[in-house]
Order: sequence, then C-alpha cells, then structure tokens
Amino acid sequence: MAARSRPAYWRSSLLLEFGRRVRELRKCQGLSQEELGHLAGRHWTFVSQAERGERNVTIITLRALAVALEVDPGVLVTRDEKTVRAAVETATRRPKTRTRTKGRVRSAAHHGLA
Repeated sequence: MAARSRPAYWRSSLLLEFGRRVRELRKCQGLSQEELGHLAGRHWTFVSQAERGERNVTIITLRALAVALEVDPGVLVTRDEKTVRAAVETATRRPKTRTRTKGRVRSAAHHGLA
C-alpha cells in the first residue's frame, strides 16, 4: 500500500503557531479538546489536529474557535506577541461563564446570560 502524501500546508510554521495559540487559550480556560470542540461545533479530533498544525482551518472555523475561546479572531492569527499575551492574561482572569452538564459544556450565552 502506498503511503498517503501530506498536503503542502502540512505542519507549516503558521499553522503550528495558530495551533499553539488555540491550545494555550484552551488550557488557560480549563477546557478539554472535547469541550472546545463542542463549543465550536467541531469534533475533538479536529481540535487536536488544528492544535498540532495538521489542519488548515477555514475562516468560518477560525471564527467558531475564537467565539468558543471568547477572544477576537485576530488573536489567533496575529504575529504581535503583546496582543496574544494580553488575550491569555484576560482569559486567565476571566470569571468562568460556562457550566458543565454530564460531560457537556454550555456557554453563558446558551443559558441566556450573555
């Protein structure tokens, strides 16, 4: 059986950096990949692949991840580390607005609180 070839963008530096930001923001908010996937409407394996730079996400997915992480979409793609640091600090200090119910995470907006 022939080995599958990887797409040209496979683990590019831009995708790796994007993935590190997603992972850092997800972890500082105490979310699992499954929880982030649920909030963004994606499967947890997609989140895992994106964090490893193995997925070239669409603009729609970029926005969905940003909304789920409660950050501006630009934070996930900027090269300005000050902007990223500020977003991480804000996310770390932000009061938890999500509730867990039987393994599912629901945002405050889901409950009509936002």
